[in-house]
Amino acid sequence: IADDGQWLAVENPGGEGGGGQVEVWTFQRTSKRLRKSPKRIASVDTSTRLVAGQPVEHLAIMSRESDNSCLLATVRASAAGCLPACVEVVSVQADGSTSTAYRVEQESPCRALRFCYDSPDFLLTGHANGTVLVYGLLDGKLRRSCEDPDFRSVSISVDRTLIVTSIKDCIRIFRTADEDK
Repeated sequence: IADDGQWLAVENPGGEGGGGQVEVWTFQRTSKRLRKSPKRIASVDTSTRLVAGQPVEHLAIMSRESDNSCLLATVRASAAGCLPACVEVVSVQADGSTSTAYRVEQESPCRALRFCYDSPDFLLTGHANGTVLVYGLLDGKLRRSCEDPDFRSVSISVDRTLIVTSIKDCIRIFRTADEDK
């Protein structure tokens, strides 16, 4: 569910025609009031967009208030012996139309994926090799931090200056790294 509670994404592995799909639902109306129950507005076919045959491993959704749309980020499980799957970010409009907005290459399989709080232009990922990345989707800038590969969860502060990870029975709080050159 998106941070503002207006959008919802659910994976439907069978989907229409047997391919993987992510269904996008909204609580929005054309007026400023929210619906009492969500309305399905789009079904994003992930079987052709990402590595076919691999399930969606992580997904994240974030509202874009500027145009009553949302961004849906998905990444598939990486197949054994293959390069890590890309993170695909799709723009979903209130009328149900979709388009690919961004593709983000990965250097290691993705273990955590989320948009930064209230910031659809920033994506936070955690990877199997312990790398934690903050992507500036608009400008392509990247902030890379190193963490224990056994981290369980990762989150980021509202201003994107602090990252919090949980590892075994403790948490670690650290500053976001400087941008990669």
